[in-house]
Amino acid sequence: MDSNRLLRLRFVIVPLILMCCMISACGTSSMNQTIKVPEAQMKAFLASKPEALHPVYRQLRVEGERNRVLNCMHLGLNAMQLGYWNDAKDAFDHALNNIESVYADNKQAAQSRSLWYEEGRKNFKGEPYERVMAYYYRGLIYIRDKDFQNARACFKAGINQDVFAEEKKYQADFALMSYLGGWVSLQLNDDYLTKDYFEELKKFRPDVILPKPEDNVLIIVETGKAPRKLGDGVGHWQLKLFRGKNFKDKRAAVSVDGGEKISVYPLEDIYWQATTRGGRQIDHFLKGQAIFKAKTEMVGSTLTDVAATTMHASTVFGNSSSQLQGVGAAVGLLGVAAQLASYNARPEADIRYWANLPDSVHTISLNLTPGTHQLHVEFQDEHGINIEALNQKIEINVPETSSNLIWLRSMQQIYIKK
Repeated sequence: MDSNRLLRLRFVIVPLILMCCMISACGTSSMNQTIKVPEAQMKAFLASKPEALHPVYRQLRVEGERNRVLNCMHLGLNAMQLGYWNDAKDAFDHALNNIESVYADNKQAAQSRSLWYEEGRKNFKGEPYERVMAYYYRGLIYIRDKDFQNARACFKAGINQDVFAEEKKYQADFALMSYLGGWVSLQLNDDYLTKDYFEELKKFRPDVILPKPEDNVLIIVETGKAPRKLGDGVGHWQLKLFRGKNFKDKRAAVSVDGGEKISVYPLEDIYWQATTRGGRQIDHFLKGQAIFKAKTEMVGSTLTDVAATTMHASTVFGNSSSQLQGVGAAVGLLGVAAQLASYNARPEADIRYWANLPDSVHTISLNLTPGTHQLHVEFQDEHGINIEALNQKIEINVPETSSNLIWLRSMQQIYIKK
């Protein structure tokens, strides 16, 4: 082969070799890499944090960007349960800032989503129901701080997140967010938006008892355990969601100062939200990576077959044999590159999930006289039988001129990664 032909082939083959190396390097990078943080730095980082939250703060530091949103979700809810409200606020703000960079309802975020999905598994942003729940908890913190404007903004943003699912849009039907949006609008004396939110709510929960303008106590009761994500199918590329397990609490009832027991309305089923889009049952597939893997494997196999045929043909032709050998080598490298890309594509489902979410959320709005009251919360199984071990008695204070939020869970679910 003359020097000109060798030079031309060099410009084809060298980039292909480099491409193979790059693909191999990308494929060998672990999805579970952690950041090595010197213990002295970690101690200094944790020094100002509540000791009970150290395990999740440590995870947040060593797991980096890939799990930042998920760790902030776990941290925020842990902190709320333990009463560390500033830590909860900061954790959910960090989570939501990351979520909004991809899932805001604007052109820039839409462009970001189109690029992000190819490598979506790398940085956790959550399924739509998880993103909605992040706004829900941040909104509750705003209610606690009597910042009803920002609370309503959170619930509105949560409704928008219920619309986004991968690259598609669906009807928003997260009744919990419409209920809370209407409730805070009542506190703001905004009749127009109150009516708007409650009309939307009635579409999904026609039997719900709406809060009244004179109601001054909102009670939110969470029961059960989070939906679980598992990988299914060959290569575990299909994402399946299952209801949480090992819990019996399905219902709740309250009584005030030993009075009549009142059922708390089952407003939202988180598992149902996780497995539906706009009320329609769905299956979750990582189509992009699975199709990419299949196509690159087919292309790679075809190209290597062509390369072998070309190299074989070069022995038949006289003066052209060296040129055919060069072409065969180049095609062969393309085939190897495609097969290597297919090998390193990991289409298995991302089964990370927000593990300390509830299964269901129940609400009731009451009008109580200002002052101190004894609240008794009874948790029940699906048949309405009392689960005594979970029952709670708490003292609540109703202010003279504003409302009060009572947020309860059937059990503390402090998430610590094992």
